[in-house]
Amino acid sequence: MAGSLAQLDANLAASTVTLSEEQAARLDAVSAVPLGFPHEMLAAEGLGLRIAGGKPELRKPPFAPAA
Repeated sequence: MAGSLAQLDANLAASTVTLSEEQAARLDAVSAVPLGFPHEMLAAEGLGLRIAGGKPELRKPPFAPAA
């Protein structure tokens, strides 16, 4: 949040910065949040398939998860 006109100007100027694909990938890598339980458990191939009754198509969500 900008507390002065100078800070607002600096914040708005930052919106014009364009990152390279490598820079964006590095930022994505260092800011990734581990999903934790139960997501990591369900991602394990053996256990996830057993929970889904051996049907891998049941493990896929019917929607695109948020990034």
